[in-house]
Amino acid sequence: MTSIEPLAVHADAVDEAKTYLRIEHDEEDALIASMIAVAIRHGEGFTRTIFITRNCRARMPVSTAWQRLIETPVSAIIGVDGVPGSGPGFTLPSTAYALDIDSNGDGWVRTTDPGASRWIEASYRAGLADDWAALPEALRQGVLRLTAHLHAVRDDPNDAGPPAAVAALVRATGVDVIAGQ
Repeated sequence: MTSIEPLAVHADAVDEAKTYLRIEHDEEDALIASMIAVAIRHGEGFTRTIFITRNCRARMPVSTAWQRLIETPVSAIIGVDGVPGSGPGFTLPSTAYALDIDSNGDGWVRTTDPGASRWIEASYRAGLADDWAALPEALRQGVLRLTAHLHAVRDDPNDAGPPAAVAALVRATGVDVIAGQ
C-alpha cells in the first residue's frame, strides 16, 4: 500500500492552463486547479511515474529481500518505520534496514533487523520535476490538453474519454509506459 502526498497545483500551472483555455477571468481558478490535478494524476497512473515531486509512504511486509518502492523516480528515501501486528508504530534505527536508489530512479528497501515489526513503512520523495515549470514540455502539454478536455466536457454525459493526443504526448517524453496497467 502506497500513499502519495496530495498535489498542490501552483498558480503558474493554473495561469498556463487559463492561457491554453483562453480564459481571462479568475472565477474558475479553483475548478481549473482541480482539473490540472486530475490530469496530472491520470498521467502519473498511465506512466507509473510521479510528475511533480511529492512525499510518498509505502507499507511493505518485513523482508530481508530487496523490495522495490512503487512510485518513481525516487530522489530520497527519508526513513523506515516498524509497524507491529498491534500497537503503535515506531522508528527503526538506521542499522535495522538497508536502502538503495538505482540509476533508473527505483528505490529499494530491505529489513536487516525488524525487531517487533510485522510491516515496514518507508517514507520517500519521488517525482520527475520539482515544480510545474521544470516538468518536461511534452508532459506539460499532455496535462494541458487533458485539462482542456476535462473543462470542455465537464457536463457531457456522452464523453468518450481523453483524446488520443494526450497519450501520444505522454509517450513522447520517453517515460516508460507499462501497457495495460
